[in-house]
Parts: sequence; C-alpha cells; structure tokens
Amino acid sequence: MKKAIVAALAAGALVLSGCAKTEVTEVSDSRAISFSNFVTSSVKSIDGLDGLEAFYVYGGYEGNWALFNNQKVTKSGTEWVYTPTRYWNENEKYWYAAYSNNNDEVNVTDRVFDPATHHLSFTFQNLDHINADLIYASAGASEGLSWNGTDVPEDVPFTFRHILSQVNFQFTKAADLNGMNLTVSDITVNANLQGKFTGREIAEGQYPLDCWSDWGTPTDFDYPEVVLNEDNQTVTVNRVMVPQSIVGYTVTFNVTYAQLNEDGSINNDETRVREFSVDIEGTEGNVWNPGYIYTYKATIAAENLDLTPIVFDVVGVEEWADEDVTLDVPVGTEI
Repeated sequence: MKKAIVAALAAGALVLSGCAKTEVTEVSDSRAISFSNFVTSSVKSIDGLDGLEAFYVYGGYEGNWALFNNQKVTKSGTEWVYTPTRYWNENEKYWYAAYSNNNDEVNVTDRVFDPATHHLSFTFQNLDHINADLIYASAGASEGLSWNGTDVPEDVPFTFRHILSQVNFQFTKAADLNGMNLTVSDITVNANLQGKFTGREIAEGQYPLDCWSDWGTPTDFDYPEVVLNEDNQTVTVNRVMVPQSIVGYTVTFNVTYAQLNEDGSINNDETRVREFSVDIEGTEGNVWNPGYIYTYKATIAAENLDLTPIVFDVVGVEEWADEDVTLDVPVGTEI
C-alpha cells in the first residue's frame, strides 16, 4: 500500500549568485526547491514514513544540469532537508532523478544523469545481501517542472519504486519428521551480483527488467542457515538480488538430520548430511523482475531423507457378531 510522506522544506533567506538566469540578491524561502516522496510496497526495509531516511538527487535545467549532483536529502522530523538550499528560477523547466540504497549511496557507482532522457544510470554491486534496498524515482516526466513566479512552488514529487528483486527460500519440516531436528545449511544460488540500471519514465507499476544490463559473471550467492527443531516448523530466509534471467539456475543446500538408533528411534545427538540441488526456474519468463518478491517453498519429509517411518493404519473395524448361547440351569437352582 502506498504510504505518503509529504512535507514542505523550510529555509532561511540566503544569497544566491552565479547560476541563476534571473539574478536576485535576497531570496525568499518560498522559492526554495523542496522534495516530497512516496514509496511503493516494500521489498525490504525502506517502507514509507519509518524506513526512508535519506535519498540522493540529480538534476536541474537546461544550462545547469548539475544543479543537484548526488545531493543528499535527509528527513528531519516531518521535513526533507538538504544544504545548501537551491531555488526555483521563474518559468524554467526542471527535471530530477533520485535513488537510495537503504538510506545510503553505498555500492552505487558510475552515476550519470542524462540531460536528454532526464534519467539517471548507475552500476550497482550487491555486496550487502541483507541490507541492500535500492529504490529509484524521477520527477518532471516529459513536460518538466516549473514555477510561474507567483504561486508558492510545489514540492518536487518523487514516487520511489524498488528496483531489486527479493528472493526467498522457505523450508518446512513435514509432520512425519516430528521429533527429528533438521538444519538446512550451505544454501547457495549461482547468480549475478552486479548490474547497470538505467532509469526511464513509467506511468505505474514497477520498472521493467530491461532497465538492467551488464550483469557480469555469476558467482555463488549464500543464504543463512535454517534450523528446524520444532514440529511442523516453517522458516523463510530472505535475500535481495539484482534482477536477471534465471534460466538454468539452481539452488543447492545441505540437510543435516538425526541418525536412527538400532530400534528405529531418533538420535538427535548423531547426524548425517544429504545434499540437494533443485531447479529454481518457473517464474514468468524465467526471470526475477524489479520490485517483485519470489518465494520458493520446499518441504523436507521422510522420503526426501530416505527414511521409512513406521506408521500405523486402521484397516477396518469388524461389526459386532451375534451368537446365541443356551444356558442350562438345573431345576431348583435359584438365579
């Protein structure tokens, strides 16, 4: 659900010189360029009011496309602030783009703002698989944003969208393994950890996969260990991925489980290990798309571990049978 953060940016009167086409000496704070933002449904941590604390802005107008050049904008209370403040020029057309990687610029490199498309491109390296949460937004569309010189300027509206994919693996211990402890470890996918994102204008929904390119060479991508000691337990492990094609991709993992005593009872103090390799294709187009969550579910049962549990079944219950019994009672005997 879309969560809105709308705030005006207040700033004191400052002297602005140099880059403005309309020269002014004393600039009212009513002309300050300020930002508002919306964050679409979350892939991970950045989720509207509580999660988003900072983003980085590029953009400007014809003649000064570096007006904002990786400018950090942070939340202060209910307002979005940056320094030094920039101001609108009357009837000038502006375009902006912004990004944030979990409130930081870490692992986002080779950033270029294109004056022709008014969008930002950058290379992303997925080196922090847990905390990465890359979002992107643009403002201005085809017409650009402007100020008429009379009205109070509106905030620059950013609608951020998640541009990574969240890929989850969910493991469930089947009912026939109750009493047996399981550990799923060495969960690994061979995937691309780097890609180049190029923004574009979209009206709604998520950015398409072809905004990403130059993925590089796949490498092993690890997930945390899963412990299943409770009966019928389910645990999900999460990672974020660079969106990409997954044709031929597999997930491998090891399951450590209990040995059996000679009498067939479970001995959780002694274990054995089985390795599994499972195809993870099956998504539409066999890809991970930007802004989507993919959850792969696996149930570990006795048959997966080559265990044959002793089970009981009731074949049936025979009906009561009638049988007449004659009781001979001697004459004169009291009953």
